[in-house]
Amino acid sequence: MWHSDRDEMNANERRGKVRGRPAFWAWLSIAVLTASLAGCTAAPQPLTLTFGKDTCTLTGTPTASAADFSFRWVIEDQEHTMFNAFLVQLDEGKSKQDLSAAAMGKYLYKVDVPWIKIINDDFVAQAGPLSKDVAWDLTQSGIFHPGQAYFACSYADDTVAVVGPITITE
Repeated sequence: MWHSDRDEMNANERRGKVRGRPAFWAWLSIAVLTASLAGCTAAPQPLTLTFGKDTCTLTGTPTASAADFSFRWVIEDQEHTMFNAFLVQLDEGKSKQDLSAAAMGKYLYKVDVPWIKIINDDFVAQAGPLSKDVAWDLTQSGIFHPGQAYFACSYADDTVAVVGPITITE
């Protein structure tokens, strides 16, 4: 019996053996893998506040819950003897630049401006090196409101950096 090329191609298609085109199961596998990977997202990185020599940096996912505001405090600097981390919120219309201009070179409690609200200041360290997990319940502060906050980092009586913003949710 005589077979045409077309008959042979149709038989191969039914068996999933078409040259140059993947079989149905290969396409299905790719679709399932793609769908499962699409649902994967990177896990949030914990906030880390790091004091270096005359610097302060904030890394990690800048979003936190007010009831469980947690971060890792790292002190790499071994020259200074007193470290303070103030969590502050600003009045509407004020910015990180405003806070930096008002606080740099001064101890934050000596900055007399009504638009800076110190939410939490109870973390003080005497000397580095240090690596410690800190957790605060900001809902207990009485003045916290959902929104942006910043860390004002101080060595003894001298604010050296303002980092953030951190978006804090209820």
